[in-house]
Amino acid sequence: MASSTPASGATGPLDRARLAAVRDEVGEHAMRRFVIAYLDLLEARMERIAEPLERGRADGLRAAFDLRVSSEMLGAARLAELVRCTERSMEEGNLPGARQVALLHAEADSVAAALFAMIRAEGSGGE
Repeated sequence: MASSTPASGATGPLDRARLAAVRDEVGEHAMRRFVIAYLDLLEARMERIAEPLERGRADGLRAAFDLRVSSEMLGAARLAELVRCTERSMEEGNLPGARQVALLHAEADSVAAALFAMIRAEGSGGE
């Protein structure tokens, strides 16, 4: 699997510079709504990717695309790259195994934790 190199400003699962750029472009309110929608959809998207793979099917391409694009927008570069690798494998008929799915889940959990922390910090006047 290819590894990604997060853009400058990346620390942990999120590229803070990318988040700041999106916030500057769309405004604080729209950014917060997008983050909340991303978090609300994250678990369902992960399930729509992982469940078919566990049954030996590649039915999760649309969910993978949606997760990759939204992750890229939020600066979740590692998660986006893991999803990109998963998409490529599904398109080529080489279904990712349990290890790849576990990596996806672990990185998605890291991204979710970082986004929740960001929301809490902003709510308390931090960041």
